[in-house]
Parts: sequence; C-alpha cells; structure tokens
Amino acid sequence: MNTFKVLFCVAVAAISTGAVLAEDVIFTNSIRQIQVPSGVEWDMPVDPQGEDQSQVGVDSTGSKFELWTVRTPGPIAYLLDTAYVGAYIPKASIVIESADPFSKEGLVRTRADQPFKVYTTVQNLVADSEAPTAAKQVTYVHHKQAYGEGGPAANQPDQAILHSKDTLTENKTYEDDRDITVVPGAERMKVWGEERFSVFSVQDGDVPPTELDSKTIQILPVVTGEISGITEGESIKFALPEMTFTAQDVYPQEGITVQVYQGAYDETKATKTVVQMPIGWTNTSWDNPQSIELTGSKSDLSRVITSDGEWTIELWADNPYFGKLELAHVTFDYKSAIQVQGLVGGLE
Repeated sequence: MNTFKVLFCVAVAAISTGAVLAEDVIFTNSIRQIQVPSGVEWDMPVDPQGEDQSQVGVDSTGSKFELWTVRTPGPIAYLLDTAYVGAYIPKASIVIESADPFSKEGLVRTRADQPFKVYTTVQNLVADSEAPTAAKQVTYVHHKQAYGEGGPAANQPDQAILHSKDTLTENKTYEDDRDITVVPGAERMKVWGEERFSVFSVQDGDVPPTELDSKTIQILPVVTGEISGITEGESIKFALPEMTFTAQDVYPQEGITVQVYQGAYDETKATKTVVQMPIGWTNTSWDNPQSIELTGSKSDLSRVITSDGEWTIELWADNPYFGKLELAHVTFDYKSAIQVQGLVGGLE
C-alpha cells in the first residue's frame, strides 16, 4: 500500500459565475479519499491550490479521490473533480463544446435548436489480449433528463433516463456530434433539461465500475413571441392603438427588440428602411430563461409610423451566441385622416 502526492486547483471563479464574490462568502476545500471496494472514506482539508500527500495508502484494488468545495453561507457543496488511482486504471476526460461559452460549476449550456459536440479522450488502455477486461476497455454512458416545473433547482440527477451505452476500446479522442438535443418533451423546441455524458471503468472482480469523468450540458428552450393590439391586414384610421409584445423563454443575455418599416412584410428587408422602436428588454440573468411583456404606447408608434400607407412591425430576439431570430410580425394599413370628396354648387 503506497501513498502519493495529490495535485489540485479549486476553481472558485467558476462557482462564482464570473461575479465578484461578496466579502462574507467563504469556500472551504477538501479532498475525499475513498478506498475500493470497502468504501472507507477520509477527508483532507486543502488550500485553493497546491499539492499534498494522500492521508492513507492506496490499496491494490485502488482508491477514488474527490475534490470538494463548500460555499458558506448555505452551506452548498460542489464536487469539482474526481480521479481514480489503482494498479491499472484507464484515464478518461470529457469536454463539451457549445456556441455559448458560459459555464457554471462545470455545467455547459446551449439552446434546444442548437448542435453541440462531446469530445472524450481515453488513455492507458492496453492491447494485450490476455489482460483483464478492465484494462482493455471503458464504458461511455449518455443520460437525458427533462426538468419539471421547478426547473433545474428541483432537478434530481438520479432520475435521469439512460439514452445510450457504448464500449470504447482505443486510446484516442472520440468526437460525438449532437445535431439536436435528446431531452424528452413533446414540443421539441421547448424542452428544458440536461444531458450527461460519463465514462466508467469496467468491473474487475470485486472492484465495481468507477466513474472516470462526467460532464453535463444544460438545454434551454427556444424563445417565442407574439404581437397583439393590431391584427394582420387590419386597416387603422386616425389614432394608432397601444400594442403589446410578449416573449417567452428568453435565453440568458438575450435581448428583445421591436422594429418597423413601411411596406409589406419582407423577409430580407433588402430595400427597406428599418427603424427600431424605443422599447426593448434584455434577460440579464446568467442562469434561467425568462418571459417578458412589453407595451408599445400610441406615442411610441407615432414616433416611427410617420405617414399613411402599409406598414410592418416585427418582434425580434437577439442572442449573443446564436444570432438573431424573428419571433412575430404584423402588416397593416394606416390612414391618419379621412379624405372627404364632394361637389360645391349654388341654387338657382
């Protein structure tokens, strides 16, 4: 039974989601050593960065090491990383690539209509046909889970559904291109949940499978919206009405805008002079999608609709990671005054 040095770096910056930590927020870090297969545990306090000797030796059947940090107030415990050490233990690491660079507690995210990639790197497998199976292969597991009404705060990862399981037998980086999410839900663009990708060692005698690495990507719904107050093809005379613009499931950091141009609806707007209405909103939350209702007053409309004729109003979402998306539009005819035509004459 041998001891060895453990290198560690606690990613407190990721836990704070990039914000400046308040003075009363404290992170307490520790490394937990778990003997396999007995399950006996030892906890060792550590600094945010450095190296230290393992508290006890590693059995021939191996030991699992977990890097934890606990946030106070709360307390809230975060599992930052895991490692397994043994006589012959394959290594694996997973990286999930999304167009959205945001990451919180190791959780990557994307939108339900967007692709993403999963890179799994496997090392230390042996090619000897007489070697134990646990030395020659690992298991790649993919779980999926839809959030309930409580959203991610009420999520229970142990209730995730197994989507697929594969055996990996080569020392290389595997690329898994996910064109669209598999999170369960009838309305595919409105699913909200997560997908978890994990690599496990193979059971070897009394030694159970051990998680070598695991990464999760959160799937957020696609924004939708409506325009009310004016109906398609309506003829409006005299005063312009008040309008309402609603948007559901606005992605974090996504903005909602309203634009107007004269003429019929034009998808390209190549020949149109587009004017932004003086209303808009941005979801400044870093965590969850939100919904909003905006009001366009009569004076707001009067500033941009300045002459009689056909006009089009459009509702848009502007996402910093995935680009712009048109949510709704309405075209109408506007006349600011009634023209009276008559014959003026005299009586004889």
